[in-house]
Amino acid sequence: MNNLNPILIEGAVAPEAGQEITFYEFDTVGPSSIYRSEGSAVTVKTLAANDLISRYHPTYLICDIEGAEHGIFTNQIDMSGINKVLLEVHPDILSPSQINDIIQD
Repeated sequence: MNNLNPILIEGAVAPEAGQEITFYEFDTVGPSSIYRSEGSAVTVKTLAANDLISRYHPTYLICDIEGAEHGIFTNQIDMSGINKVLLEVHPDILSPSQINDIIQD
């Protein structure tokens, strides 16, 4: 579709790579998160946001990352080659000031 070849990468995007964190899975993908502890707990490795950006050179970034957007977008993410961002924020997880931090960066 649209001449794209998506790549599935397992892990959790974070400011730094190589850490192990608990990810809570649900039967549907939507509410799965590192912040909601109701799902089935699995351990995943983190992948550095800037490493992924430098490897794949995205120009359009789409993020629905269930509360992790604050940790990603307030930690010196390299946005120099990214022209558009579609970002869903989660006010049930993030405070208004954390959402403001994301928008200001």
